[in-house]
Amino acid sequence: MLFQAVDDKENCVAIYKNGTLIKNYLPGDLMYTWCASAFLRDLPIEYAYLYCQQPLKEACPEHLKSELTEVMNLLKAFTISLSESRIDINQHCFYDLMPESFLVKFCEIKNKISNYIFNNYDKPSNYDFLCALHKIEQEISHKKVKLDFTRVETKHLNFANKNKLNSAKAAAPYIRYNIFGSKTGRLTTRKNSFPILNLNKEFRSAVIPTNNKYVEIDFNAFEIRVLLYLLGKEQPLMDIHEWNVRNVYADTITRDEAKTRIFAWLYNLDSKDTMSEGMYNRGEILKKYWNGRSIVNPFDREIESDKFHAVSYLIQSTAADIVLRQMIKISDILKNKKSYIAFTIHDSVVIDMADEDMSLLPELERQFSTFGDTQFLTNVSIGSDFGNMESA
Repeated sequence: MLFQAVDDKENCVAIYKNGTLIKNYLPGDLMYTWCASAFLRDLPIEYAYLYCQQPLKEACPEHLKSELTEVMNLLKAFTISLSESRIDINQHCFYDLMPESFLVKFCEIKNKISNYIFNNYDKPSNYDFLCALHKIEQEISHKKVKLDFTRVETKHLNFANKNKLNSAKAAAPYIRYNIFGSKTGRLTTRKNSFPILNLNKEFRSAVIPTNNKYVEIDFNAFEIRVLLYLLGKEQPLMDIHEWNVRNVYADTITRDEAKTRIFAWLYNLDSKDTMSEGMYNRGEILKKYWNGRSIVNPFDREIESDKFHAVSYLIQSTAADIVLRQMIKISDILKNKKSYIAFTIHDSVVIDMADEDMSLLPELERQFSTFGDTQFLTNVSIGSDFGNMESA
């Protein structure tokens, strides 16, 4: 049965089905809708958004665009009115703020677009992964980020950084990811999101946990480790750049020089660094994963690419696919716990950790570092705010 969730918050249970709004009750025949809502997370629902991988406006077929435009203009007007009245829609149920006649129109056009998507798009082969990721993205979006900008306002900032700080202060204190925002699969943040992915490091101390502390788990030098993973080689259980000094460059250079050298070779196809090529065999990687038009990574993610960008797209997409799958594992462990995933940044997951859940940390680290038969080296940092994290 096709339906629409009227809100996506856990405590705002309401759906639209067969022309009727139903509140505080979920019928047993719900099967198809546009996108995930927190109160639907345990139900086996099919989401049209994951089929088309586009926002509603872009997914809308031509014959429904005028109807959608009318509804979206009404939504914009209502939203502006609420904003001018200083009503935070994140703190209220959507259906308590909007006229019922509008909700019916909005849900009906979403039904029509969803129905079109299900009838004209194939189900993605990685749907289960996308579904789990979509649900986590939704959960994170409703966790208010606790901020204290007085911690950074006293710092001496240049004009550009003052503007960046003001922009961060003006953003809504919610992190809203777009799981389809980049071709490589790396998450991006939406326009109305707190800018956690590009927040200046000197501003990070303003981001503080709701529970007792932040715990960050991240991969050591992950791009190089992904290269070893793609080659099917064993992962060194030590700092990868120190390992390169000993095993690739024969102790002839420093760690910093080794770090600079490996990346200068890796992403420059004109580089003829025989020592780097001898260990990491970039040519073999290209032959295996690039067909002359696109790369296809081990998770069947295909990206159109010329030869120059092929290695970069391959490593970045493979890294993203691994990190996000590990994040799903972390989320499963934290289900029904006080602790929760606060956000993810590049190759790490940051947990808003309650003291009562600290006994889970060894298992969280073990699960994050273990991917199939591969054991990656990970780092764990703990801090009272995101700007003051220390190695555990």
